[in-house]
Amino acid sequence: MDINGKDKLQLTSSNSIPDFSPDGSKIVYESGRDIYMMNVIGKDKKRLTSGNGDDFRPQFSNDGSKIVYTSKRDGNYEIYIMNNDGSDQRRLTTHDEADVDPVFSYDDSKIVFLSDRNIIRNLLLIDLETLDEIQLTDNDLYEIVDVIYSPVEDKVVFVSSDDTPEIKMDLHILDIPSKTSQNLTDLGSDVLNHEPVFTPDGQNIIYLSNNEIYMIDIYGQNKQQIASEISYMDGPDISNDGKIIVFVSYKYGGEDIFTTNLDDLQWKRLTDDGYLKKNIKFQHRR
Repeated sequence: MDINGKDKLQLTSSNSIPDFSPDGSKIVYESGRDIYMMNVIGKDKKRLTSGNGDDFRPQFSNDGSKIVYTSKRDGNYEIYIMNNDGSDQRRLTTHDEADVDPVFSYDDSKIVFLSDRNIIRNLLLIDLETLDEIQLTDNDLYEIVDVIYSPVEDKVVFVSSDDTPEIKMDLHILDIPSKTSQNLTDLGSDVLNHEPVFTPDGQNIIYLSNNEIYMIDIYGQNKQQIASEISYMDGPDISNDGKIIVFVSYKYGGEDIFTTNLDDLQWKRLTDDGYLKKNIKFQHRR
């Protein structure tokens, strides 16, 4: 649908984790145990993967030529890459423990991913030219989830998750060349900071904190509340011009899509059907 909630079009049913191609013309997504691609009006659907194992979490490279994804086709969760037409499918990781959730670097030269190699889930990097791997974090207490790569430089933001009775989730930013990281949030127990998204200029991060949306800069400063008192929220994303946030909220009892304009922080309800909604994304053009 458009930014005003008009021209809604159902493209699929019971599918998840979509990603737009950089030119905004294609969508890659998982369905069942495989990965498919279609155009933005739901036509020209093409199955890109097939086999005995699950293929999921596809993501386009920033130049649109490649798709990276997780697969269990060889009996273990590993990172794979293929051309955008499904050809030349290659396995990039070969460890006995699970490797999942790959993300391209801003220049498509590297991929970061999560791995269970140290029992606790940590963050690793693979160079796509040499296939050399580097472990970026060495956590032994906190699981790492929700990894995003800066759109302009070699930095990643991730969430550390503590599964103790006093549950907490905090945002961290990591400089890849130096492998140094710092907390962006540290608000104590029972505070869940998660689902981060970079602004297009790479200078700020939009994220959920419990049932509110905040923005903070990459130095952990200038924290600003974007949306509150709209009940439980899910899945923020930001427009190409960096001015509008889209998210799901339960304010009226069902799951509906809302937007917030960063100029005046006024929110707008786009849907009123209350149906299940997840993984809301703008049609990005990179």
